[in-house]
Amino acid sequence: MENPFLRKLQKSNPLTDEDLRFIERCTGALRDVPGDQDIVTEGERPPTCLVLMEGLVGRYKQLRNGRRQILAFQVPGDFIDMHSFVLGRLDHSMTSITPCRMAPISHNAMQEIVNAHPRIALAFWREAMIEAAIFRDWVVNLGQRPAYERVAHAFCELACRLDAVGQLHDNSFRFPVTQEELGQAVGFTAVHVNRVLQRLRADGLVTHEGGRLTIHDRERLERAGDFEPSYLYLSGSDPDRGPQKGRQSEPQV
Repeated sequence: MENPFLRKLQKSNPLTDEDLRFIERCTGALRDVPGDQDIVTEGERPPTCLVLMEGLVGRYKQLRNGRRQILAFQVPGDFIDMHSFVLGRLDHSMTSITPCRMAPISHNAMQEIVNAHPRIALAFWREAMIEAAIFRDWVVNLGQRPAYERVAHAFCELACRLDAVGQLHDNSFRFPVTQEELGQAVGFTAVHVNRVLQRLRADGLVTHEGGRLTIHDRERLERAGDFEPSYLYLSGSDPDRGPQKGRQSEPQV
């Protein structure tokens, strides 16, 4: 099976075959995690960074009263806790929405990459910056968009991100979240989410059943969600991007 992590990195970073082989050597044995299980909890200091290879992960913060806010959905190809390498202690938790398969990269390997492999380090840094851009857009989505637009936007984003790693098929993808979990991500009750899903279905935009989300009219869904995907940086290398200028003459490492 194609490695979604390498596919994602290679698509938008000037990595050599040698770089990709080195990343593979740094990656430990795959770990399987059952669905609906915490992977890392707030306050932990994990010794590795985990890359999601299969499944769906939710980042979340939990309040003292038990209420939970899902901060992001992580899809195959994503680092799920690169923060731990830089910050040590995590300030949020991560749970497996579905059964997942993870690939660990030790903090020692991450340090070697920083010290001796600048192209790879820049690619990882770029992934962190894109993740921050996604967080910013989620803040806008939660704070400014009405319910219908908010859910449509979230579906458009997931479709784009999954398409980038080859996991969108005929505008359909596996999305076995409950209405309660979706509500925790978009800031509404399960009842309110149910109403929005019914309206999206009645409008001929999406159906969510059998653990799959199918988009019937992507262009109309993007208009409904006021979705513009530039913040995802999925179009490949930007020739005007400063750190990549002159990369053809960059010394090999």
